[in-house]
Amino acid sequence: MIRCVVSDIDGTLLPAGQRELSADVLRVAQTVCKSGRLLAAASGRPYPVLRRLFSSLADSMAMIALNGTLIVYQGEVIYQRQLQRDLAMAMAQDVLEAPECELLISTSERCYIRPKQDSYRQRIIRQLAYPATEFQALEEIQEEMLQISIFRGDGIEKSSEEWIRRWGGQAQVVVSGALWMDITPQGTNKGSALQALMQKKGLAAEEVLALGDSYNDIAMLETAGHSFAVAWAPEAVKVRAKGITQDPVLTIREVLAL
Repeated sequence: MIRCVVSDIDGTLLPAGQRELSADVLRVAQTVCKSGRLLAAASGRPYPVLRRLFSSLADSMAMIALNGTLIVYQGEVIYQRQLQRDLAMAMAQDVLEAPECELLISTSERCYIRPKQDSYRQRIIRQLAYPATEFQALEEIQEEMLQISIFRGDGIEKSSEEWIRRWGGQAQVVVSGALWMDITPQGTNKGSALQALMQKKGLAAEEVLALGDSYNDIAMLETAGHSFAVAWAPEAVKVRAKGITQDPVLTIREVLAL
C-alpha cells in the first residue's frame, strides 16, 4: 500500500511558464492528504515559496525544499543541511565573476541576489515571487547558506560541465532545469532527504510513490519503491524511474485508486 506520495514541482506538477498550481493538482493534493497518506513536495525552490504554492494544505504536508537541504513537516523543521561557509562563499564569488551567469543564494527563510541584468531581478522577484534580498557584499549574508544556484538565460547546458568540473568534487552539483544548476552539500539531494523523511515516518520504499522530471530528481526516483518520470523528461532521467507518465495527476489517482 502506498502511504506517501512525493513529487517534484517545476516541470512535473507545474508546467514551464506557469506560476500557480492548477486546480486539478490542488484537488489531488487535497485528496491525498484526506486519505491519510503523507504528501511531500520536493523542489529546488525555497520553503516559503512551496508553502505559498500549496496554501492551506501546507500545514498538512512535508516540504522537501532546496533540493533536499531542508525538510519542513507540518510547519516544523525536521532536517537541515548547509554548505560549509568558506566553500559557499568561494562558489558564490565564482558565480559572481562569471558574466554569463546569475547567482541565487538560498537560506532556510529567504534568498539573496546581486543581479547583473534587470531581467534576472524581475524573474526572481516578480515571476517566481521568491523572498529575495539584494546584497552588495557576500559578507552581508549572515545566515547558513543551504544552496547556491546558478542561472544562465541562454541555457545552463553551455556552462554545466564547467561548473561540475570546478565544484563537483566538493559539493553536489546538478542540473535542475533548462536554465538552472543547483549546488548543495556533498551527498545531499532529494533522494537523501526522502530517506530521512522515510526514516522519520517509518516508511518502507515500497510504500512510497515518487514523480519527477529532471536530473535533480533521479536520486528521489531511485529511492522510492514506485516512481514515474514524466514523458518529457530527459532520457537519462526516464531510464532511472520505474515507469513513465504522460499525466502525473492521473497517475497519482490511478496508483492510489483515488
